[in-house]
Amino acid sequence: MTFGINQVILVGHVLDAPEIKMLTTGGAMVTFTLAIEMEKHVEKHVVKIYGHLTEQAAVLAQGTWIYLEGHLQTHTSKDLTGQTHEHLE
Repeated sequence: MTFGINQVILVGHVLDAPEIKMLTTGGAMVTFTLAIEMEKHVEKHVVKIYGHLTEQAAVLAQGTWIYLEGHLQTHTSKDLTGQTHEHLE
């Protein structure tokens, strides 16, 4: 059996103030947008942080440069018309 690697490294600045959401499991999730400046454009990525790092992520200020390591997840959802969409996070 062959195994792959799902690891992502992002370096950029926090574009907006982190938003904290409480989960039904009792834990917390912090979300914010990370801007990564490329040669000719700016990539924007929505970052979601769970677990023990939520306290540190919640106090990030807009414009802060950060280094992140994580992994990607794919989720599916259906819109009001019943069409299925995949979301990469």
